[in-house]
Amino acid sequence: MSGGDGVIHLASLYALPSILALATKVLIFWIARYTLRDIRPWFRAFLFFLCGVNIAELAGFTYLTRPEQALPCLMAYYFFALGACISLLGLSLDISGQMTPTLNRCLIGYGAAAALALFIPGFTLLGVESIGYHLTRVPGPYYWILPVTILGALFASLAVLARCYATNTNTFRKRRALVMLIGNIPMVLMVALVITAMQLGYKINAAVLVSFFINFLLMVLVYTEASERLFNFLAAIPATREHAAVKGGHSLLFGRRPVMLRESQARFEREMIEEALESCDGNQSRAAEMLGISQDLLLRKLKG
Repeated sequence: MSGGDGVIHLASLYALPSILALATKVLIFWIARYTLRDIRPWFRAFLFFLCGVNIAELAGFTYLTRPEQALPCLMAYYFFALGACISLLGLSLDISGQMTPTLNRCLIGYGAAAALALFIPGFTLLGVESIGYHLTRVPGPYYWILPVTILGALFASLAVLARCYATNTNTFRKRRALVMLIGNIPMVLMVALVITAMQLGYKINAAVLVSFFINFLLMVLVYTEASERLFNFLAAIPATREHAAVKGGHSLLFGRRPVMLRESQARFEREMIEEALESCDGNQSRAAEMLGISQDLLLRKLKG
């Protein structure tokens, strides 16, 4: 086997994770095609940039034997990666209720500035070199702008979500923040590990290693867009209120002591009332209307 054939064979093996990642995204989008119509604009942007990352990554495999021509492809990869990270921060701010029009413009402006720095010749990227199974960058004098922007946006996203979960009084927002944290943490840690390794001089490609964790985050976000699936997801996680509610209902039905119908009915009603109040941001009048009862009856059941 010639050297060129060996490179192509090796690349085809390493391209499989990228192909599977893109296929998984397409499958996720198809399954959730009706839900996606109503998702947040920042989530749409995040999905768009993630698909761009995968397509640019796959395109890079076609340049393995001629890396000197691959700079536009690598620039496209970094462009989509920057967009995905900025969009994730925007989505985190939106979910936590901290997004404002000014902050929205600042995020877009910062992303545009980072992208502009990326496309200035010899500024952040000097070229591309092959590492056998894929391509990696030859950093320019201001390459640091790219990892700082990527890691800054990712860790800021975690900080925003953690603060929301710890301090926000809106239970629905707290739920969303917790789900985002669960989906984000593995991906952020992997990206940080890869970028650190690259800065230390190791010649690796981040995309192949990160694809799995990005797909995990996507599946979590798309699955939990519906409120009932959000509850089901959190019910599977110990130490959450949802888990305690399901466990309490299970022990009530399958515990050793006799099941008291009134006790189980009261418990179920209280859970429904709390869910309705959370959905209505604590508005008792709207919650009572949603449940088809009077506000006075709702208050009596809460006190009882």
